[in-house]
Amino acid sequence: MRVPVITISRLVVACLALLPLPGRAIDLGGIVRNAFERAVSQKAHQVVNDAFRSISTVSSGQVARDTERPADTAGKVILYRNATCGYCKKAASYMHSRDIPFVERDVNASATFRDEYRAYGGKGGVPLLVFGSETLHGFSEAAFDERYARMTQSAGKTNAVP
Repeated sequence: MRVPVITISRLVVACLALLPLPGRAIDLGGIVRNAFERAVSQKAHQVVNDAFRSISTVSSGQVARDTERPADTAGKVILYRNATCGYCKKAASYMHSRDIPFVERDVNASATFRDEYRAYGGKGGVPLLVFGSETLHGFSEAAFDERYARMTQSAGKTNAVP
């Protein structure tokens, strides 16, 4: 992996700032190694979160007919998210405050959840909410309420006695 020159200069500055006071033993190699490992770790974390960025614009979709719904999600909204997404946290908080049954799937934590996310039409942005046969990319209370009402209405029709 090629490290950009600017990153190396930042590492040197960080190392100099971390140098202990005179009179103490200096492990310059350890300081440089720790700073480098921290920089690489932060960059890797940023790359993963950029892959599943927060969506600020809301859009709708339909679930493909052949998409299999996970057993633990029956009758619940599914929230595909990542740990740092503000819109995801807002959606979860909104559902908690209204006692709406839902399950959360962190797309960064599980390959299975990433596969489900893609099967539901996810293309890199979170949150992705699944309401029965409809999806919502992004989050807005009004758009959520519309889809949730349709989901509960259609569930009531399915469970109605003829």
